Amino acid sequence: MKVLVYEPFPDGHRYEYIANILPALAELGVNVVVASTAAGFQSEEFDLHLRPHAALFTQHVCTDQVSIASNHKLAAGSLREFLRALDATGPDHAYFPMADGVTQLAGLKSLVGRLYNRNIQVEALHFRGGYGYRSDESLRERINDKAYRFFTYRSPWTRYWHVDPWQLEALCADAPAFRERTLLLPDPVAPTLHIDRLAARRELGIGEAGTLIGCAGPMTRRKGTHLLIDAFAAALNEAPATTRLLLIGSFTPEIQQRVREQDEAVRARMIVIDRRLSDREMELAVPAMDVVCTPYPRSVGSSGIVLRAIAAGRPLVAADTYWMGRIVPALRAGRTCDVGNVDAIRAMLLASIGDAAGFRQSEAARQYLSFQSIPNFRATWLSLLRQRLGLTEHPDRVSWDAVASVFDAPRGDR
Repeated sequence: MKVLVYEPFPDGHRYEYIANILPALAELGVNVVVASTAAGFQSEEFDLHLRPHAALFTQHVCTDQVSIASNHKLAAGSLREFLRALDATGPDHAYFPMADGVTQLAGLKSLVGRLYNRNIQVEALHFRGGYGYRSDESLRERINDKAYRFFTYRSPWTRYWHVDPWQLEALCADAPAFRERTLLLPDPVAPTLHIDRLAARRELGIGEAGTLIGCAGPMTRRKGTHLLIDAFAAALNEAPATTRLLLIGSFTPEIQQRVREQDEAVRARMIVIDRRLSDREMELAVPAMDVVCTPYPRSVGSSGIVLRAIAAGRPLVAADTYWMGRIVPALRAGRTCDVGNVDAIRAMLLASIGDAAGFRQSEAARQYLSFQSIPNFRATWLSLLRQRLGLTEHPDRVSWDAVASVFDAPRGDR
């Protein structure tokens, strides 16, 4: 059996998702083709995530670059190249790791005819869906959400996956029939690095003393880094004298400027590591912290840093909206606040610093992490393919409903 994995973009966690399933696909003995752009195959992300598995797949280079000038052009280009890849490679089964926007366009186009050979089974993964959290929608939002759902229900995919149980519940509320081809997929968390704070700090070369709050990964306005810097500066006079702020990852020019604008007293208490991080540095960053801060202003879906903090047993100061606003309280994983209010972030930082030493990972968090593991990600996402190959369910598979029963979350199995 031939399996196509299509991903035109190397950024974010996209290639990492592919890397996580390649060994499991190899164990099934299928012929794997990874389709991406020439730029993707030449990227640092390819070298980091996919090149170590190069013996497990062949490459298919997509003919055109996909425009990112607008969401519509992005979706149209991604769908066009996906359909071309299906025609060129002739798979029996296909995976589309990040299909937000493309799914809805495919649903629209499916109204006037079949898009690909009916014998190909396609599985698509999704992260977006603000409709799952809105309580006071405007007329425009209601119209957009209705159209989004209408075309999602008519998408041609065999199986529709989502990583957010609340979004999935909202999506299926008005379409019980759609529920039959929809499931919850783990957002995979790498195994926790068993290293204490001081050892992690020593290896990072940042000094061992004091209470460390911070965040890791891209430092951008979208991630609320400017808000965290402002809140830290506001909290400085009330925080213990040994409190420091760690910002580790690649900075945008705006955030670099925000750091430069701080008073000397604030900058003296900041640890700024502005570069692309290695896997090892990412593994060390969260365990090195006492409090992990994710004040993302409009982040709707699952967050890798939040998952790393939960896995490492570090308390969070997070946004009180969307997925973060639900999962952090549900798992007793820290505090949330209105991150548009710098004073609210300041107050949460001070409170979290005060009780960080006594923070313990909850039983609900441990159960949640069992679902989000890489083995369960592989077992779950390859479950339909295993059925097609005449195989039984993988023993590593963990039921979401069993996990969701531990805390207040929607069910996702069927």
